[in-house]
Amino acid sequence: MSKMCNSSNTTSCSEGFFCPSNVGSDDTPCIKCKQECATCTGESAEAATCLTCADGQYLSSGTCANCDSKCATCTGSEASTCQSCANGNFLSGTTCSACVSGNSMKCTCGTSENCETCATDKTKCDTCIGEYDISATIPCSACKAGYFESSDIPKTCSKCPENCATCTAETTCKTCKDGNILTANLCVPCTKNQMTACTCKSTKNCQTCEASDKSKCATCINNFDPSESTPCQNCLPGFVKEVISGSDTCTACSANCATCTSGSVCTLCKNGFLLKGNECTACSTIQTTACTCQAAKNCSICDISMIKCAACINNYELTGTTPCEKCRPRFFEDITAIPNKCTACSNNCTTCTSASVCTACEEGFLIENNTCVACTDENCKTCQASKDTCTACKNDFTVQNGKCEKQCATAAQCRSNQICDSICKTCTGNCAV
Repeated sequence: MSKMCNSSNTTSCSEGFFCPSNVGSDDTPCIKCKQECATCTGESAEAATCLTCADGQYLSSGTCANCDSKCATCTGSEASTCQSCANGNFLSGTTCSACVSGNSMKCTCGTSENCETCATDKTKCDTCIGEYDISATIPCSACKAGYFESSDIPKTCSKCPENCATCTAETTCKTCKDGNILTANLCVPCTKNQMTACTCKSTKNCQTCEASDKSKCATCINNFDPSESTPCQNCLPGFVKEVISGSDTCTACSANCATCTSGSVCTLCKNGFLLKGNECTACSTIQTTACTCQAAKNCSICDISMIKCAACINNYELTGTTPCEKCRPRFFEDITAIPNKCTACSNNCTTCTSASVCTACEEGFLIENNTCVACTDENCKTCQASKDTCTACKNDFTVQNGKCEKQCATAAQCRSNQICDSICKTCTGNCAV
């Protein structure tokens, strides 16, 4: 919209239009400048003279003339009178020349900065000057890794101090190369005595990196464990990982504790100790809770090696190749109990699978309905099929028709109403003793 001129305001026209210098009345239309003028003045369109010119032209005696094709702005028609360059060219003094690789001068590529050469459309960088990074989010807008942008005019990318991955100045490292640690704004090689994490790519809690693979830890800081498949991610035994001030930290468990959920809440004790509440106390032969003896089960105390039982809890048996894993005779392992325990079999039972299911009885007893009942004959050692039928007798007695009869050599070994016939036989009728 060109707007209108009035006698008191001669500057209200849109760009490319002007008010005649001899405006005599209000509502005089703005006049369009000649095509080559950016702004102009005069009494009429025919008498107008240019005040400024569009890009690519220069002002000469009130008219606009074309710059050299390599110039964006200029003061004359020659290639040596450029003020700025057209896309794809660089300015040296007042001369614009085509951009080429290896040139240290900035190439004009639209609004892009720090270009050495332009891409095909000539509005973006194809290569960068100096150590600017073509792979940056905006190509050539940031320095390559290991360089920083100086505050000089013009700005340049300068090399970071030794061992720096990124920096903000020639004496101020921001991050370090792998195998180094940030100390007083500089990066120095990691050692086995520092407490701060070493840079080993993205791996955490390293004290030093592996020589052959800088992405892995060789040693750990602050009680992290180097022996796991992924070193330094979990704590050593006796420590628990906690987040303190935003960082993973290994905090020591309480005394005699092997694993814990916090410094004061123990979940597993060291060998020779047992868990009571959240704490570990020394084992003894009188407790009913299992003592920690490495992987050994049901120990009340450990042997000198601290990995085997020296005594058992809850009627487990110490003998055998795996001490304390089987119950003593006349006991069975109750797997319904938590923890499992050895419970006594019923009376006269030597082996059982539960308190109500006997599988073997004492001498002189027979299994009936899963329990032990006494043989009828008191001298019977074993009876089968029936408690009234003896199959073996105690010493000095022998089986006769399912009964136990006393063996004898003389009648003196028999009762007064018996005779000796290898066994004591009771007299009947008028038997003479």
